[in-house]
Amino acid sequence: IGGPGSIQVRVPFLFQVASYTDSPVRPYDELVYTPGRWKYANDSFAFRITRIYVSSKKSTENGRRHWNIPEQLVVFDIGSDKDGVTTTTVSHPGSPSSRSV
Repeated sequence: IGGPGSIQVRVPFLFQVASYTDSPVRPYDELVYTPGRWKYANDSFAFRITRIYVSSKKSTENGRRHWNIPEQLVVFDIGSDKDGVTTTTVSHPGSPSSRSV
C-alpha cells in the first residue's frame, strides 16, 4: 500500500458514551466520535471530535453554539445483556434499523 516514501500509520479512534443525569439542558445521553489524530498547521498531531450524537434536542442547540461541533439527535437504548455487560444501541429517530456500539 502506498508508494515510495509513504508511511503507514495506525491511528486509534474513539467512541465515548456518556449518560448525563444532571445538566443545564436536562438529562441526556451522548455518543462522541473521534476518528483519529489530525495534523495541524504547526505540524503537531492531536485527537479531534468530529461528530456528537445526543438524545436531547436542547443539547444539539447548545453543542453547536458552545463547541462548534455538529451534534445529531438520535435515540439511545442503554441496557445490559445476560452477562451484565452494558449495551448501547443508537438509532435515528423513526428508523427501523439501528447499530449497536
